[in-house]
Amino acid sequence: MQASLSGGSDQMAQNVIDILKQE
Repeated sequence: MQASLSGGSDQMAQNVIDILKQE
């Protein structure tokens, strides 16, 4: 969540996908 300042758009989406994959 710290990469929201630099290109966080892509990283945020990947983080969300990662969390969803864990469920």
